[in-house]
Amino acid sequence: MNETTNEYPASTMVMNGGTIDENISWTHSGGLFVDGAADVTINGGSISRNKTGLIGSQPNRTASGGGIAVNQGYAGQPGKTAEDYNQSNIAKLTINDAVIDGNHAAAAGGGIYVNSNNVTINKATITNNIADIHGGGIYVSIAEYTLRLGNSLITENEAVDGITSGTPGAELLPGSGGGIWFCPTGSAMIYVTDGTAIFGNTAVNHGADILSEAKSGSEQVTLANRMLGGGGAKWFHDRDGEQETTPVTVQNNTGYIGLKNVTTDAAKAVAASLATVLIKGNKAPRGGGIGANGSVIFGANVAGKAIKVNKLWELGSTAKKPESVKINLVLNDPNSQQNGGIVDTIELNEANNWTAEFADLPTNIQYQVTEDKLNGFTSTNSELKDLGNGVFEITFTNKAIEKPVDPVNPVDPINPVTPVTPDQPKVPDKPVTPPDQPVIPQQPVTPVQPTETQTVDKVEPKAPTQTKLVDNKVEAPIKLSEATQPVAKRDVSNTPKASGISEATDLQQAQLPQTGDKQSVTPILLGLLLMIVSFGGMALGKKRHGLK
Repeated sequence: MNETTNEYPASTMVMNGGTIDENISWTHSGGLFVDGAADVTINGGSISRNKTGLIGSQPNRTASGGGIAVNQGYAGQPGKTAEDYNQSNIAKLTINDAVIDGNHAAAAGGGIYVNSNNVTINKATITNNIADIHGGGIYVSIAEYTLRLGNSLITENEAVDGITSGTPGAELLPGSGGGIWFCPTGSAMIYVTDGTAIFGNTAVNHGADILSEAKSGSEQVTLANRMLGGGGAKWFHDRDGEQETTPVTVQNNTGYIGLKNVTTDAAKAVAASLATVLIKGNKAPRGGGIGANGSVIFGANVAGKAIKVNKLWELGSTAKKPESVKINLVLNDPNSQQNGGIVDTIELNEANNWTAEFADLPTNIQYQVTEDKLNGFTSTNSELKDLGNGVFEITFTNKAIEKPVDPVNPVDPINPVTPVTPDQPKVPDKPVTPPDQPVIPQQPVTPVQPTETQTVDKVEPKAPTQTKLVDNKVEAPIKLSEATQPVAKRDVSNTPKASGISEATDLQQAQLPQTGDKQSVTPILLGLLLMIVSFGGMALGKKRHGLK
Protein backbone atom coordinates (compact mmCIF):
# COMPACT_ATOMS: atom_id res chain seq x y z
CA MET A 1 0.00 0.00 0.00
CA ASN A 2 1.70 3.14 -1.24
CA GLU A 3 -0.63 5.79 0.24
CA THR A 4 -0.59 6.72 3.92
CA THR A 5 -3.43 5.31 5.86
CA ASN A 6 -3.54 8.52 7.95
CA GLU A 7 -5.37 10.12 5.05
CA TYR A 8 -7.05 7.04 3.67
CA PRO A 9 -8.03 4.54 6.35
CA ALA A 10 -9.28 1.19 5.18
CA SER A 11 -12.45 1.43 7.26
CA THR A 12 -14.22 4.05 9.34
CA MET A 13 -16.82 3.98 12.02
CA VAL A 14 -18.67 6.86 13.74
CA MET A 15 -20.71 6.16 16.86
CA ASN A 16 -23.12 8.96 17.79
CA GLY A 17 -25.07 7.13 20.47
CA GLY A 18 -26.40 3.75 21.48
CA THR A 19 -24.80 1.10 23.66
CA ILE A 20 -22.25 -1.69 23.42
CA ASP A 21 -22.94 -3.50 26.67
CA GLU A 22 -22.46 -6.87 28.41
CA ASN A 23 -20.38 -8.65 25.78
CA ILE A 24 -17.71 -11.32 26.39
CA SER A 25 -14.50 -12.26 24.50
CA TRP A 26 -11.60 -14.60 25.08
CA THR A 27 -8.59 -12.84 23.54
CA HIS A 28 -9.04 -9.06 23.08
CA SER A 29 -11.77 -6.49 23.55
CA GLY A 30 -14.96 -7.44 25.22
CA GLY A 31 -16.84 -4.54 23.58
CA LEU A 32 -15.16 -2.72 20.63
CA PHE A 33 -11.98 -3.75 18.72
CA VAL A 34 -10.20 -1.13 16.57
CA ASP A 35 -7.57 -2.96 14.55
CA GLY A 36 -5.10 -2.32 11.73
CA ALA A 37 -6.26 0.43 9.37
CA ALA A 38 -9.52 1.23 11.15
CA ASP A 39 -10.49 4.79 12.11
CA VAL A 40 -13.20 5.06 14.79
CA THR A 41 -14.82 8.20 16.19
CA ILE A 42 -17.19 8.06 19.16
CA ASN A 43 -19.40 11.12 19.68
CA GLY A 44 -21.77 9.56 22.18
CA GLY A 45 -23.06 6.31 23.64
CA SER A 46 -22.11 3.73 26.22
CA ILE A 47 -19.64 0.83 26.25
CA SER A 48 -20.28 -0.90 29.57
CA ARG A 49 -20.09 -4.17 31.51
CA ASN A 50 -18.07 -6.05 28.87
CA LYS A 51 -15.43 -8.71 29.67
CA THR A 52 -12.40 -10.30 28.05
CA GLY A 53 -10.36 -13.40 28.98
CA LEU A 54 -12.68 -14.39 31.77
CA ILE A 55 -14.37 -17.44 30.33
CA GLY A 56 -14.08 -20.63 32.37
CA SER A 57 -12.13 -21.21 35.52
CA GLN A 58 -8.73 -20.18 34.14
CA PRO A 59 -8.52 -16.59 32.91
CA ASN A 60 -6.56 -15.65 29.82
CA ARG A 61 -3.71 -13.48 31.17
CA THR A 62 -3.03 -11.97 27.76
CA ALA A 63 -6.57 -10.79 27.08
CA SER A 64 -6.69 -7.00 27.26
CA GLY A 65 -9.22 -4.24 26.66
CA GLY A 66 -12.32 -5.12 28.62
CA GLY A 67 -14.32 -2.32 26.94
CA ILE A 68 -12.20 -1.23 23.94
CA ALA A 69 -8.93 -2.49 22.43
CA VAL A 70 -6.96 -0.50 19.83
CA ASN A 71 -4.25 -2.49 18.01
CA GLN A 72 -1.95 -0.91 15.46
CA GLY A 73 0.52 -3.78 15.69
CA TYR A 74 3.69 -4.45 17.55
CA ALA A 75 6.11 -1.62 16.78
CA GLY A 76 9.05 -2.99 18.71
CA GLN A 77 10.75 -4.52 15.69
CA PRO A 78 14.29 -3.43 14.79
CA GLY A 79 14.24 -0.32 12.62
CA LYS A 80 10.53 0.24 13.07
CA THR A 81 8.88 3.18 14.82
CA ALA A 82 5.33 4.19 15.51
CA GLU A 83 5.49 6.56 12.57
CA ASP A 84 6.52 3.69 10.30
CA TYR A 85 3.48 1.77 11.36
CA ASN A 86 1.29 4.76 10.62
CA GLN A 87 2.09 4.24 6.96
CA SER A 88 0.30 0.92 6.96
CA ASN A 89 -1.85 0.60 10.05
CA ILE A 90 -3.50 3.68 11.47
CA ALA A 91 -5.62 2.04 14.19
CA LYS A 92 -7.05 5.41 15.14
CA LEU A 93 -9.53 6.10 17.95
CA THR A 94 -10.97 9.52 18.81
CA ILE A 95 -13.43 9.79 21.72
CA ASN A 96 -15.36 13.06 21.85
CA ASP A 97 -18.01 11.80 24.27
CA ALA A 98 -18.59 8.35 25.73
CA VAL A 99 -19.36 6.41 28.88
CA ILE A 100 -17.02 3.48 29.49
CA ASP A 101 -18.10 1.84 32.71
CA GLY A 102 -17.84 -1.46 34.58
CA ASN A 103 -15.73 -3.41 32.08
CA HIS A 104 -13.22 -6.15 33.10
CA ALA A 105 -10.00 -7.47 31.49
CA ALA A 106 -8.09 -10.54 32.68
CA ALA A 107 -4.78 -8.84 31.72
CA ALA A 108 -4.50 -5.07 31.03
CA GLY A 109 -6.72 -2.14 30.21
CA GLY A 110 -9.98 -2.81 32.03
CA GLY A 111 -11.66 0.09 30.22
CA ILE A 112 -9.39 0.79 27.22
CA TYR A 113 -6.24 -0.96 25.92
CA VAL A 114 -4.00 1.26 23.76
CA ASN A 115 -1.56 -0.40 21.37
CA SER A 116 -1.43 2.49 18.93
CA ASN A 117 0.03 5.94 18.46
CA ASN A 118 -3.27 7.45 17.37
CA VAL A 119 -5.57 7.48 20.37
CA THR A 120 -6.99 10.78 21.65
CA ILE A 121 -9.60 11.17 24.35
CA ASN A 122 -11.24 14.59 24.53
CA LYS A 123 -14.29 13.79 26.60
CA ALA A 124 -15.28 10.60 28.39
CA THR A 125 -16.40 9.09 31.66
CA ILE A 126 -14.18 6.10 32.39
CA THR A 127 -15.36 4.60 35.67
CA ASN A 128 -15.49 1.38 37.70
CA ASN A 129 -13.41 -0.73 35.32
CA ILE A 130 -11.07 -3.55 36.49
CA ALA A 131 -7.84 -5.04 35.14
CA ASP A 132 -6.23 -8.05 36.80
CA ILE A 133 -2.65 -7.00 35.96
CA HIS A 134 -2.18 -3.35 34.72
CA GLY A 135 -4.27 -0.25 34.14
CA GLY A 136 -7.75 -0.49 35.60
CA GLY A 137 -9.10 2.42 33.53
CA ILE A 138 -6.57 2.65 30.66
CA TYR A 139 -3.34 0.86 29.71
CA VAL A 140 -0.70 1.99 27.16
CA SER A 141 1.16 -1.07 25.93
CA ILE A 142 4.72 -0.23 24.78
CA ALA A 143 7.19 2.64 24.80
CA GLU A 144 6.67 3.54 21.12
CA TYR A 145 3.04 4.48 21.67
CA THR A 146 1.59 7.58 23.22
CA LEU A 147 -1.84 8.34 24.69
CA ARG A 148 -3.10 11.94 24.61
CA LEU A 149 -5.54 13.23 27.22
CA GLY A 150 -6.95 16.72 27.62
CA ASN A 151 -8.63 18.32 30.67
CA SER A 152 -8.63 15.15 32.72
CA LEU A 153 -9.38 14.36 36.37
CA ILE A 154 -7.91 11.17 37.86
CA THR A 155 -9.33 10.53 41.31
CA GLU A 156 -10.61 7.84 43.69
CA ASN A 157 -8.90 4.99 41.85
CA GLU A 158 -7.21 2.09 43.71
CA ALA A 159 -4.01 0.09 43.37
CA VAL A 160 -5.09 -3.21 44.90
CA ASP A 161 -3.26 -6.38 45.88
CA GLY A 162 -2.93 -9.03 43.17
CA ILE A 163 -0.59 -10.69 40.70
CA THR A 164 3.13 -9.84 40.80
CA SER A 165 4.49 -8.91 37.37
CA GLY A 166 7.95 -8.44 35.85
CA THR A 167 10.94 -10.72 35.66
CA PRO A 168 12.91 -12.46 38.41
CA GLY A 169 14.99 -9.89 40.24
CA ALA A 170 12.92 -7.06 38.73
CA GLU A 171 9.50 -7.82 40.10
CA LEU A 172 6.83 -5.18 39.88
CA LEU A 173 4.89 -5.20 43.12
CA PRO A 174 1.13 -5.05 43.18
CA GLY A 175 -0.64 -2.29 45.07
CA SER A 176 1.42 0.38 43.31
CA GLY A 177 0.26 3.66 41.76
CA GLY A 178 -3.34 4.26 42.74
CA GLY A 179 -3.78 7.07 40.20
CA ILE A 180 -1.06 6.35 37.60
CA TRP A 181 1.64 3.67 37.37
CA PHE A 182 4.63 4.01 35.03
CA CYS A 183 6.66 0.90 34.29
CA PRO A 184 10.44 1.13 33.65
CA THR A 185 9.86 2.21 30.04
CA GLY A 186 6.89 4.42 30.78
CA SER A 187 7.05 8.20 30.55
CA ALA A 188 4.76 11.16 30.85
CA MET A 189 4.50 14.88 30.27
CA ILE A 190 1.92 16.87 32.20
CA TYR A 191 1.22 20.37 30.89
CA VAL A 192 -0.88 22.94 32.70
CA THR A 193 -2.93 24.15 29.72
CA ASP A 194 -5.75 21.67 29.17
CA GLY A 195 -3.87 19.54 31.68
CA THR A 196 -4.84 17.09 34.40
CA ALA A 197 -5.58 16.87 38.11
CA ILE A 198 -4.43 13.81 40.03
CA PHE A 199 -5.51 13.53 43.67
CA GLY A 200 -7.46 11.41 46.11
CA ASN A 201 -6.27 8.00 44.87
CA THR A 202 -5.07 5.15 47.10
CA ALA A 203 -2.52 2.35 46.95
CA VAL A 204 -2.02 -0.72 49.12
CA ASN A 205 1.77 -0.42 48.96
CA HIS A 206 3.32 2.59 47.20
CA GLY A 207 2.44 5.77 45.35
CA ALA A 208 -1.08 6.76 46.30
CA ASP A 209 -1.38 9.12 43.33
CA ILE A 210 1.67 8.31 41.17
CA LEU A 211 4.31 5.58 41.16
CA SER A 212 7.20 5.54 38.72
CA GLU A 213 9.37 2.45 38.56
CA ALA A 214 13.16 2.71 38.15
CA LYS A 215 13.96 3.85 34.63
CA SER A 216 16.03 1.70 32.33
CA GLY A 217 17.00 4.32 29.74
CA SER A 218 16.14 7.86 28.68
CA GLU A 219 12.54 7.72 29.79
CA GLN A 220 11.38 10.34 32.24
CA VAL A 221 8.27 11.50 34.05
CA THR A 222 7.74 15.25 34.48
CA LEU A 223 4.99 16.51 36.76
CA ALA A 224 3.89 20.14 36.87
CA ASN A 225 3.31 21.94 40.14
CA ARG A 226 -0.11 22.98 38.89
CA MET A 227 -3.25 21.02 38.22
CA LEU A 228 -6.04 21.47 35.74
CA GLY A 229 -7.49 24.93 36.40
CA GLY A 230 -4.21 26.28 37.78
CA GLY A 231 -4.52 25.02 41.35
CA GLY A 232 -1.28 24.29 43.16
CA ALA A 233 -0.08 20.68 43.32
CA LYS A 234 2.19 19.84 46.26
CA TRP A 235 3.91 16.50 45.70
CA PHE A 236 5.08 14.52 48.76
CA HIS A 237 7.32 11.44 48.65
CA ASP A 238 6.32 8.12 50.13
CA ARG A 239 9.84 7.40 51.37
CA ASP A 240 10.16 10.29 53.84
CA GLY A 241 7.18 12.61 53.42
CA GLU A 242 9.45 15.26 51.91
CA GLN A 243 7.80 17.77 49.60
CA GLU A 244 9.05 18.55 46.10
CA THR A 245 9.18 22.33 45.77
CA THR A 246 9.91 22.38 42.04
CA PRO A 247 8.28 20.51 39.15
CA VAL A 248 9.06 16.83 39.62
CA THR A 249 11.23 15.10 37.05
CA VAL A 250 11.82 11.37 37.43
CA GLN A 251 14.77 10.27 35.29
CA ASN A 252 17.47 7.62 35.53
CA ASN A 253 16.50 6.75 39.06
CA THR A 254 17.61 3.49 40.60
CA GLY A 255 14.43 2.83 42.51
CA TYR A 256 10.75 3.57 42.37
CA ILE A 257 9.36 6.96 43.38
CA GLY A 258 5.94 7.15 44.93
CA LEU A 259 4.16 10.49 45.24
CA LYS A 260 0.99 11.91 46.73
CA ASN A 261 -0.55 15.26 45.78
CA VAL A 262 -1.81 17.52 48.58
CA THR A 263 -3.96 20.39 47.38
CA THR A 264 -6.83 22.56 48.55
CA ASP A 265 -10.51 21.73 48.37
CA ALA A 266 -11.07 24.86 46.30
CA ALA A 267 -8.45 23.76 43.74
CA LYS A 268 -10.04 20.32 43.60
CA ALA A 269 -13.45 21.79 42.98
CA VAL A 270 -12.15 24.05 40.20
CA ALA A 271 -10.40 21.12 38.52
CA ALA A 272 -13.52 18.97 38.74
CA SER A 273 -15.61 21.72 37.17
CA LEU A 274 -13.23 22.02 34.19
CA ALA A 275 -12.51 18.34 33.57
CA THR A 276 -13.96 16.75 30.46
CA VAL A 277 -12.27 13.37 30.95
CA LEU A 278 -13.13 11.69 34.22
CA ILE A 279 -11.12 8.61 35.26
CA LYS A 280 -12.60 7.49 38.55
CA GLY A 281 -13.25 4.42 40.66
CA ASN A 282 -11.15 2.00 38.59
CA LYS A 283 -8.98 -0.81 40.06
CA ALA A 284 -5.82 -2.77 39.20
CA PRO A 285 -2.71 -4.10 41.02
CA ARG A 286 -0.61 -1.50 39.15
CA GLY A 287 -2.15 1.72 37.94
CA GLY A 288 -5.66 1.83 39.30
CA GLY A 289 -6.54 4.71 36.97
CA ILE A 290 -3.88 4.47 34.25
CA GLY A 291 -0.99 2.05 33.67
CA ALA A 292 1.64 2.96 31.09
CA ASN A 293 4.44 0.98 29.50
CA GLY A 294 4.56 3.76 26.92
CA SER A 295 3.91 7.50 27.13
CA VAL A 296 1.04 9.69 28.24
CA ILE A 297 0.73 13.38 27.37
CA PHE A 298 -1.62 15.42 29.50
CA GLY A 299 -2.69 18.80 28.09
CA ALA A 300 -1.24 21.05 25.41
CA ASN A 301 2.45 21.79 25.04
CA VAL A 302 2.22 25.57 25.24
CA ALA A 303 4.06 27.94 27.52
CA GLY A 304 2.08 28.94 30.60
CA LYS A 305 1.53 32.48 31.80
CA ALA A 306 2.61 34.15 35.04
CA ILE A 307 1.14 36.82 37.32
CA LYS A 308 3.62 38.83 39.37
CA VAL A 309 2.37 40.38 42.62
CA ASN A 310 3.99 43.36 44.40
CA LYS A 311 3.24 44.94 47.77
CA LEU A 312 3.68 48.60 48.79
CA TRP A 313 3.22 49.99 52.32
CA GLU A 314 2.17 53.39 53.65
CA LEU A 315 2.73 52.94 57.37
CA GLY A 316 2.38 56.46 58.72
CA SER A 317 4.06 57.31 62.01
CA THR A 318 3.06 54.41 64.23
CA ALA A 319 1.91 51.39 62.15
CA LYS A 320 4.02 48.26 61.63
CA LYS A 321 4.02 45.75 58.81
CA PRO A 322 2.49 42.35 59.51
CA GLU A 323 4.76 39.32 59.29
CA SER A 324 3.14 38.17 56.05
CA VAL A 325 0.21 38.70 53.69
CA LYS A 326 -1.74 36.04 51.75
CA ILE A 327 -2.49 36.69 48.08
CA ASN A 328 -5.18 34.59 46.38
CA LEU A 329 -5.54 33.47 42.78
CA VAL A 330 -9.27 33.39 42.01
CA LEU A 331 -11.06 31.75 39.08
CA ASN A 332 -12.75 34.34 36.83
CA ASP A 333 -15.14 32.29 34.72
CA PRO A 334 -18.82 33.32 34.84
CA ASN A 335 -19.78 30.06 33.11
CA SER A 336 -18.27 27.88 35.84
CA GLN A 337 -20.02 26.89 39.04
CA GLN A 338 -16.68 27.49 40.76
CA ASN A 339 -16.40 31.09 39.55
CA GLY A 340 -14.76 33.13 42.33
CA GLY A 341 -13.18 30.05 43.92
CA ILE A 342 -9.62 30.31 45.26
CA VAL A 343 -7.34 28.31 42.96
CA ASP A 344 -4.01 28.97 44.64
CA THR A 345 -2.37 31.13 47.35
CA ILE A 346 1.06 32.68 47.74
CA GLU A 347 2.61 34.52 50.68
CA LEU A 348 4.37 37.87 50.65
CA ASN A 349 6.83 38.74 53.42
CA GLU A 350 10.14 40.40 54.17
CA ALA A 351 12.06 37.32 53.03
CA ASN A 352 10.80 37.63 49.44
CA ASN A 353 10.87 41.44 49.57
CA TRP A 354 7.06 41.50 49.40
CA THR A 355 7.10 40.17 45.82
CA ALA A 356 6.10 36.76 44.42
CA GLU A 357 4.33 35.28 41.41
CA PHE A 358 1.83 32.70 40.28
CA ALA A 359 3.88 30.87 37.61
CA ASP A 360 3.03 28.33 34.88
CA LEU A 361 -0.66 29.16 34.77
CA PRO A 362 -2.84 27.79 31.97
CA THR A 363 -3.21 30.28 29.15
CA ASN A 364 -6.85 29.49 28.43
CA ILE A 365 -8.24 30.40 31.89
CA GLN A 366 -8.90 33.87 33.27
CA TYR A 367 -8.07 34.83 36.85
CA GLN A 368 -8.40 37.63 39.36
CA VAL A 369 -5.97 38.35 42.21
CA THR A 370 -7.13 39.27 45.72
CA GLU A 371 -5.51 39.64 49.13
CA ASP A 372 -6.69 38.70 52.59
CA LYS A 373 -7.99 41.65 54.60
CA LEU A 374 -5.49 43.28 56.95
CA ASN A 375 -6.76 44.81 60.17
CA GLY A 376 -5.70 48.43 60.56
CA PHE A 377 -5.02 48.96 56.84
CA THR A 378 -6.92 50.00 53.76
CA SER A 379 -6.12 48.20 50.51
CA THR A 380 -6.03 49.36 46.89
CA ASN A 381 -4.64 47.64 43.83
CA SER A 382 -3.57 48.51 40.35
CA GLU A 383 -5.00 47.05 37.17
CA LEU A 384 -3.55 43.76 35.93
CA LYS A 385 -0.82 45.01 33.60
CA ASP A 386 0.36 42.95 30.61
CA LEU A 387 4.18 43.08 30.53
CA GLY A 388 4.40 40.86 27.45
CA ASN A 389 5.62 37.28 26.88
CA GLY A 390 2.78 35.91 28.99
CA VAL A 391 3.77 37.88 32.11
CA PHE A 392 1.26 40.06 33.99
CA GLU A 393 1.76 42.28 37.03
CA ILE A 394 -0.43 43.69 39.79
CA THR A 395 0.49 45.85 42.81
CA PHE A 396 -1.35 46.06 46.13
CA THR A 397 -0.90 49.13 48.33
CA ASN A 398 -1.79 48.99 52.02
CA LYS A 399 -2.20 52.26 53.90
CA ALA A 400 -2.28 52.33 57.69
CA ILE A 401 -5.41 53.68 59.32
CA GLU A 402 -4.24 56.40 61.68
CA LYS A 403 -5.44 55.84 65.22
CA PRO A 404 -6.38 58.81 67.42
CA VAL A 405 -3.76 59.67 70.00
CA ASP A 406 -4.71 58.27 73.35
CA PRO A 407 -5.13 60.98 76.01
CA VAL A 408 -2.65 61.01 78.88
CA ASN A 409 -3.97 58.84 81.60
CA PRO A 410 -4.93 61.01 84.61
CA VAL A 411 -3.14 60.40 87.87
CA ASP A 412 -5.16 58.20 90.09
CA PRO A 413 -6.63 60.28 92.95
CA ILE A 414 -5.35 59.58 96.42
CA ASN A 415 -7.73 57.35 98.18
CA PRO A 416 -9.39 59.30 101.05
CA VAL A 417 -8.97 58.07 104.56
CA THR A 418 -11.88 56.02 105.62
CA PRO A 419 -13.87 58.09 108.16
CA VAL A 420 -14.14 56.75 111.66
CA THR A 421 -17.57 55.49 112.39
CA PRO A 422 -18.99 57.61 115.27
CA ASP A 423 -20.22 55.99 118.39
CA GLN A 424 -23.85 55.13 118.45
CA PRO A 425 -25.69 58.16 119.93
CA LYS A 426 -27.52 57.60 123.15
CA VAL A 427 -31.25 57.50 122.88
CA PRO A 428 -32.68 60.35 125.07
CA ASP A 429 -35.18 59.59 127.75
CA LYS A 430 -38.73 59.73 126.68
CA PRO A 431 -40.00 63.29 127.26
CA VAL A 432 -42.79 63.92 129.72
CA THR A 433 -46.09 64.26 127.98
CA PRO A 434 -47.07 67.93 128.13
CA PRO A 435 -50.28 68.84 129.94
CA ASP A 436 -53.49 69.21 128.13
CA GLN A 437 -53.85 72.33 126.08
CA PRO A 438 -54.97 75.16 128.44
CA VAL A 439 -58.41 76.56 127.88
CA ILE A 440 -58.23 79.87 126.12
CA PRO A 441 -60.56 82.34 127.94
CA GLN A 442 -63.28 83.85 125.88
CA GLN A 443 -62.82 87.39 124.73
CA PRO A 444 -64.77 89.70 127.13
CA VAL A 445 -67.56 91.68 125.61
CA THR A 446 -66.78 95.36 125.34
CA PRO A 447 -69.41 97.32 127.32
CA VAL A 448 -71.63 99.69 125.43
CA GLN A 449 -70.63 103.29 125.98
CA PRO A 450 -73.50 105.06 127.84
CA THR A 451 -74.82 108.30 126.52
CA GLU A 452 -75.44 111.39 128.71
CA THR A 453 -79.20 111.26 128.14
CA GLN A 454 -79.55 107.80 129.58
CA THR A 455 -81.12 107.52 133.01
CA VAL A 456 -80.42 104.98 135.62
CA ASP A 457 -83.32 102.86 136.69
CA LYS A 458 -84.11 102.74 140.27
CA VAL A 459 -82.26 99.90 141.81
CA GLU A 460 -83.88 98.03 144.59
CA PRO A 461 -81.49 97.53 147.46
CA LYS A 462 -80.43 93.94 148.01
CA ALA A 463 -78.41 92.32 150.59
CA PRO A 464 -74.86 92.89 149.60
CA THR A 465 -72.73 90.01 148.67
CA GLN A 466 -69.14 89.92 149.50
CA THR A 467 -67.34 91.09 146.48
CA LYS A 468 -63.63 91.00 145.82
CA LEU A 469 -62.62 94.51 145.10
CA VAL A 470 -60.14 95.18 142.37
CA ASP A 471 -57.55 97.77 143.14
CA ASN A 472 -57.88 100.26 140.32
CA LYS A 473 -55.62 103.16 140.24
CA VAL A 474 -57.46 106.49 140.10
CA GLU A 475 -55.69 109.05 138.08
CA ALA A 476 -57.51 112.02 139.80
CA PRO A 477 -59.59 112.77 142.93
CA ILE A 478 -63.23 112.00 142.66
CA LYS A 479 -65.81 114.53 143.66
CA LEU A 480 -68.82 113.12 145.41
CA SER A 481 -71.00 115.71 143.88
CA GLU A 482 -70.49 113.96 140.52
CA ALA A 483 -72.05 110.78 141.90
CA THR A 484 -75.49 112.01 141.05
CA GLN A 485 -74.72 111.60 137.27
CA PRO A 486 -77.11 109.18 135.64
CA VAL A 487 -75.77 105.70 134.97
CA ALA A 488 -76.41 103.96 131.74
CA LYS A 489 -78.51 100.94 132.00
CA ARG A 490 -76.50 97.82 131.12
CA ASP A 491 -77.99 94.61 129.90
CA VAL A 492 -75.95 91.78 131.27
CA SER A 493 -78.44 89.04 130.74
CA ASN A 494 -76.58 87.70 127.71
CA THR A 495 -73.08 88.08 129.04
CA PRO A 496 -71.34 84.68 129.35
CA LYS A 497 -70.11 83.73 132.83
CA ALA A 498 -66.77 82.14 133.47
CA SER A 499 -66.76 79.02 135.59
CA GLY A 500 -66.54 79.84 139.37
CA ILE A 501 -67.03 83.65 138.97
CA SER A 502 -70.16 85.36 140.47
CA GLU A 503 -72.45 87.69 138.62
CA ALA A 504 -71.32 90.66 140.69
CA THR A 505 -67.70 89.96 139.92
CA ASP A 506 -68.57 89.64 136.29
CA LEU A 507 -70.32 92.95 136.41
CA GLN A 508 -67.43 94.65 138.11
CA GLN A 509 -65.00 93.24 135.60
CA ALA A 510 -67.14 94.36 132.77
CA GLN A 511 -67.21 97.91 134.21
CA LEU A 512 -63.48 98.19 135.00
CA PRO A 513 -61.61 100.50 132.70
CA GLN A 514 -58.66 99.41 130.69
CA THR A 515 -55.25 101.09 130.90
CA GLY A 516 -55.04 104.03 128.55
CA ASP A 517 -58.83 104.16 128.09
CA LYS A 518 -59.77 107.85 127.43
CA GLN A 519 -63.15 107.47 129.23
CA SER A 520 -61.87 105.56 132.29
CA VAL A 521 -63.08 108.29 134.80
CA THR A 522 -66.73 107.98 133.90
CA PRO A 523 -67.00 104.28 134.72
CA ILE A 524 -65.27 104.90 138.09
CA LEU A 525 -67.72 107.63 139.01
CA LEU A 526 -70.56 105.42 138.01
CA GLY A 527 -69.20 102.64 140.17
CA LEU A 528 -68.85 104.95 143.22
CA LEU A 529 -72.35 106.23 142.74
CA LEU A 530 -73.61 102.70 142.60
CA MET A 531 -71.81 101.87 145.90
CA ILE A 532 -73.24 104.96 147.62
CA VAL A 533 -76.73 104.05 146.56
CA SER A 534 -76.18 100.48 147.74
CA PHE A 535 -74.88 101.57 151.17
CA GLY A 536 -77.69 104.07 151.43
CA GLY A 537 -80.23 101.39 150.84
CA MET A 538 -78.64 99.19 153.44
CA ALA A 539 -78.72 101.98 156.05
CA LEU A 540 -82.31 102.72 155.31
CA GLY A 541 -83.16 99.03 155.70
CA LYS A 542 -81.52 98.87 159.10
CA LYS A 543 -83.32 102.00 160.22
CA ARG A 544 -86.66 100.58 159.23
CA HIS A 545 -85.83 97.37 160.85
CA GLY A 546 -85.05 99.21 164.03
CA LEU A 547 -88.38 101.11 163.93
CA LYS A 548 -90.31 97.95 164.00
